[in-house]
Amino acid sequence: MDRGGGQQTFVEDVNRLQVIKCVLVGDRAVGKSHLVCAKMSGTKYTMRDLVQTHISTVWAIDHYRSNSDVQRRSICTVECVTCSLRLWDTFGNHEKDRQFAYSSADVILACFSVADRRSLGHVETHWMPEVHRMCGSHVPVVLCACKIDMRYLYNDPAYMDLAKAASQRKLSSEDVVFPDEGKEVAKRLGIYYYETSVLVQYGIDEVFSNCIRAALISKRRGKILVGLGNLKSVVRPHLQVPHLPPRPLPPRLNEVEGKDVAGLDASMVGNREFTDVVFLVQGREIEAHCVFLIAASTAFQGFLEEMFGVETKSSGAASNLDSRSLTCSQVTLTGSELVSQVNDFDIDMVGDFGHFHDDRRVSEADTGIGDGGDPRACSWRSLSHDPEGLSAAHAAGGECSSVGQLFSRRFSMSARRCRALSLKLSEAGSWGVSTRHLPDFEVEADSEKDSGLNLRTPTASSTCLSSVLSQQSTENGKDRVTIAVDESVTPSQFRTVLHFLYTGDLPDNLSDDAFMALKRVAQLFGLDDMDRMITNILNEESFLNLEIKRKFREEKSRQLSALFLGQDYFSDVSIEVDDGLIRGHLALLSARCDVLLTMFSSEFSERSTGRVRFPGVGVDAFLGVLEYLYTGKCPSSCKDWAGLFDLCDRFFLPHLMASAEVVVIRQLMAAMESGADVVEMALVLIGPATLHGARQLVKHCTWILRVNYKDLIENNASVVETFDDRLQSELVRDRWPPVWYLKEVEIYEKALLEMNKLRPQQSWLRRSDGETCISPGGCLSFWKRKT
Repeated sequence: MDRGGGQQTFVEDVNRLQVIKCVLVGDRAVGKSHLVCAKMSGTKYTMRDLVQTHISTVWAIDHYRSNSDVQRRSICTVECVTCSLRLWDTFGNHEKDRQFAYSSADVILACFSVADRRSLGHVETHWMPEVHRMCGSHVPVVLCACKIDMRYLYNDPAYMDLAKAASQRKLSSEDVVFPDEGKEVAKRLGIYYYETSVLVQYGIDEVFSNCIRAALISKRRGKILVGLGNLKSVVRPHLQVPHLPPRPLPPRLNEVEGKDVAGLDASMVGNREFTDVVFLVQGREIEAHCVFLIAASTAFQGFLEEMFGVETKSSGAASNLDSRSLTCSQVTLTGSELVSQVNDFDIDMVGDFGHFHDDRRVSEADTGIGDGGDPRACSWRSLSHDPEGLSAAHAAGGECSSVGQLFSRRFSMSARRCRALSLKLSEAGSWGVSTRHLPDFEVEADSEKDSGLNLRTPTASSTCLSSVLSQQSTENGKDRVTIAVDESVTPSQFRTVLHFLYTGDLPDNLSDDAFMALKRVAQLFGLDDMDRMITNILNEESFLNLEIKRKFREEKSRQLSALFLGQDYFSDVSIEVDDGLIRGHLALLSARCDVLLTMFSSEFSERSTGRVRFPGVGVDAFLGVLEYLYTGKCPSSCKDWAGLFDLCDRFFLPHLMASAEVVVIRQLMAAMESGADVVEMALVLIGPATLHGARQLVKHCTWILRVNYKDLIENNASVVETFDDRLQSELVRDRWPPVWYLKEVEIYEKALLEMNKLRPQQSWLRRSDGETCISPGGCLSFWKRKT
């Protein structure tokens, strides 16, 4: 009887709480304390926490007495056995005395870092001999690999930046310990092997649960079956499922801001190349480019459209003129009709600042053509006051087929003989000038007396430009017009106006009086942005001009794109590509691309012919380049990115190359997130990107091929074989999932299969609730056999 009571007491003691003392040993800085804190305190670590300079610490055992949260976390149940896990952290110095920690140890956890090969070697040479010396050979030992996240973080850009800041040594793949190496050491030592990472919270509970299993199995050795209690349900430590590394992050994308082309346009101020309009300012000629003036000012746009006979862009399609020339062949006039129209001129000032009319006819004093003038430049005087001469010309030549024949494509009027003049032709549009809307102009004159016209003195609301004075052809066949500016505007002031229209900038070294005079000029030209910027300067609020200038340049870029990009509107060059013809503008292209500037220089035939051919180039790619040159921004879409990269190389446009890379990369990432087949896209782009030096795109295409390596090999193995050896080896080395993981999965599945073969045949059983399951191999008294 007494014997039976003693047996019952022993079984009750075994079934009570099992205290498991687990001692952690290993070199310093391998991650022992982090592992203990993650388990017992639930500490979460960031990458920044883990790269900090190591300070030797030991997690105090006193936490089990003073910290209720630690006490709660230490209680766990393994195979129906409730245990209290007591973790003992130790210093990693080899010379330290750890005899007190080893005392009464139930299990030893030998730790090493996968980022330090020496720590694994020391497990064999130092720690295992010390454990056997202090604890004997009967205490189970578990080998634990810490910091397994370093297998893929060692070449992660974010980690490398943090490690460099912390003065840590740079790692390579040769420094990292892989699973097969750790398992080989564990096999030689005859111990279990597990892996952990406190960064991704992998294997922490698993390694300690299996330490408890190893300790409980050791405790039940030598005990009779009847005295085992719940210990008889404890099984050997489990196999660990291999850790799949997270998919590598894409390479860091360096954003590229839009290019400020104001500095490039500034180089065209005062540049006589490709000019098509001349302003006569107090006797001085200042040349300019219509494309910049029209994009910057609607007032200039309306005026120049009328002068060149181009349809207003906002109300209809641009003219289909083959150049910006004034054709002068739109009407057919007889000599008498021409004389009649000449005498029908009147002054018609219509514009933003008011209008006035004067019905006085043109007199001989208005012509300004003296003796010895060019006889081909038929003057207004000779036409209006010598009808016989005109009649003779008519009689000799019959009906004039065009005004250009009569005037030999050259008009001439004296800027000295009239104060303000506006050509008002018939609605038929003589000389190609439409009278639908004619902006206000003024032409300088010495005096009203000289002009013979009864003109009123101009006011602040009157106009500041005059009508067409002359039309002449430049050396490259372009026609250009001469326009007189109000005599109150000085050349320096007008140059400042042009500089503003080209760039949106104002000088900052002028006096207040100069700015006040410039403000009046801005008002005359209707330049509201310029007016506001000068007001801010005078009020010492120049900082407000930054936003005005930004909006002005954005609107100018928008106008350049909307009015001129690929359009006939004021175009003067034809660009032939393989699948089409594109119209362009010499001044703009030359200002913003040095290669095109050289190509259109006087030494090359393209300047005189106004036509250039680019073999091997498609329309879509070239329009992408034009959009960049006209707006300073990369196109958001393009059907031929490879062709665009080629043109970036040809025209030496590194900023466009970098901007296009960013756009393409974003499209690839969006397609990848939507589940599209980005492997094919990457295969198409990686060749041109490598050829033309698009480094960011090459990195991202390589990354896409790495993380989709399985699909790449299955569907495009022949394409991969065409890659150079360096790229092939890089794809194999950095593929995802990595090769070592695939090997671990294969070993794990094979081990599971062998375990299932060794396990005795289990009977199919049904629990009392009717659920079918496999017997765990324990007592069968609570199970029913399946019927």
